[in-house]
Amino acid sequence: MLSPIEKLQKFLKLEMDRGYDNRAVLGGLDKILPTWETESRQANIPDQITQEVIAQLKGYPLMDAQARSEAIQNLITLLQPIQSSSPQDQPAPDPEAADAPPGSYNQPSRRPAAPRPNRPPTSPGSNLPTTGLNAPLTVLPGIGPGYAQTLQSLDLYTLGDLLYYFPRRYDDYSQLKPINRLEYGDELTIAATIQSIQARASRGGQHQVIEAVVTDGTGFLRLTWFNQPWIVNKLPPGTPVILAGKIDMYLGRLVMNSPEWEPIEQEHLHTNRIVPVYSLTARVTQRWLRRLMHKTITFWAPRIPDYLPESVRETSGLLNLPTAILQCHFPDSQEMLKTARNRLAFDEIFLLQLGVLRQKQNWQAATAESFTVPDEWLAALTDHLPYSLTGAQQRALQDIRGDLM
Repeated sequence: MLSPIEKLQKFLKLEMDRGYDNRAVLGGLDKILPTWETESRQANIPDQITQEVIAQLKGYPLMDAQARSEAIQNLITLLQPIQSSSPQDQPAPDPEAADAPPGSYNQPSRRPAAPRPNRPPTSPGSNLPTTGLNAPLTVLPGIGPGYAQTLQSLDLYTLGDLLYYFPRRYDDYSQLKPINRLEYGDELTIAATIQSIQARASRGGQHQVIEAVVTDGTGFLRLTWFNQPWIVNKLPPGTPVILAGKIDMYLGRLVMNSPEWEPIEQEHLHTNRIVPVYSLTARVTQRWLRRLMHKTITFWAPRIPDYLPESVRETSGLLNLPTAILQCHFPDSQEMLKTARNRLAFDEIFLLQLGVLRQKQNWQAATAESFTVPDEWLAALTDHLPYSLTGAQQRALQDIRGDLM
């Protein structure tokens, strides 16, 4: 008799063979979930695995072909090690197995949030209710306990955390510079294709140097990475990539050392957008996280109340907060990005000043024990000094005396 895992794998394989037409099961692939969930719990399959499967297949009928393919590949990779291991030895789900889509806000998940018992429901130290922006990430379609635990390493616990997890840089597809126009000292992003790539040992033999040559049709550029041999397999010749880094010069030739890279996303290339690049953790891809952020930001940013009065914003020439957050993640232009950053920088300084004023107010409102400082006692102490106090020292002493009384 087939186990629940084996049954699900057969359905997934059949769905792949059919080209993801959602006809591997009569009525749709999601129709197997009620029965499969019951069998899964009877077979003592870890709950986090069960929840991941439900999260991926719940919205399967609403996905396009690309999203269905990614969801199926994600589940296949997730289930592969389970057959050869006991339930208690199951690894945590791997969100990097595929760029699993987090689903659509137009079709909210009906699956209740299922945070791990040892995970705080919101950010560490928070006692806020787990609703709205304080809700855990597991309320998002496609985000199960395994994904949520992985995102914790980025300090992402709640929907609100996503809103303020800003990109570390941007790839501006609207300002790509051709290779034949590069100059020494440029710090920029280029689009090119890998022409050749190889790894060699350094002169001492203790390190590896990965050298690649890329072209965009206008010229060639040499790239260098150190001690990252896996890049050779990730970037075979013919791979189109986006590269970001500083242009240096070596032996009279322009080079780019240790550039950041990622595969070109054609939709961004065709629309000339400014694309955010986020800090990542192990097993999380840029593409997957970018999709998650886009769905979250575009839904929640317009719903954030702005605590600054409109009169203050107009006087200071500031964007409203919802627009600033949206533009800081997915800017329409470099000018809008600068304006959005100015608003968020203003908020940081403004809130810091409020905090300092509150501390001052609390300090001034606090009461303390008073002490009487007799003239005779103070004169006796100062007379024993081997020198006479200056006028400034006398004033400082009287200030201290006044504070104690």
